[in-house]
Amino acid sequence: MKKLMYLFLFSIVALQACKDENIDPRDKFVGTWHTSAVGSLSYVLNGAVIATYPENFENTEELTKYGTEQISFGGTVAIYTGSAFKFSNETQSVTANGITTNITRSISGQYANDKIILTVIYTGTFTSQSAPGTIGTLTGNQVITYTKTK
Repeated sequence: MKKLMYLFLFSIVALQACKDENIDPRDKFVGTWHTSAVGSLSYVLNGAVIATYPENFENTEELTKYGTEQISFGGTVAIYTGSAFKFSNETQSVTANGITTNITRSISGQYANDKIILTVIYTGTFTSQSAPGTIGTLTGNQVITYTKTK
């Protein structure tokens, strides 16, 4: 009987040693999130704001793991560092209706209280093909809140 007791205790210790201690901290982000964004983008020419456009939306978004340490926010990839998300700056050039816009988007993010908060800063320039030499600036910001859906 004593041998049986030792065998039982040994098997409990052995099973405890087999527990998977490599829990991926990104697992809590995988799934569907409700997103809500508030912000604006302003075009400035000769020191005066000539147009401001809202950058507001509500949506749902699937977050997925990407690579070995990243999270994909609908195609925009970030490294999760324990409570913060690190993104690479994105620069884009677009020409439409005779206006060429060069814009850089910088994103930072935090995770707390079961929410992800991303802060997006927009900076750039625009030029008009119909008025050569006309160069303006654009600036803006946006706060995007992610709340996990049940």
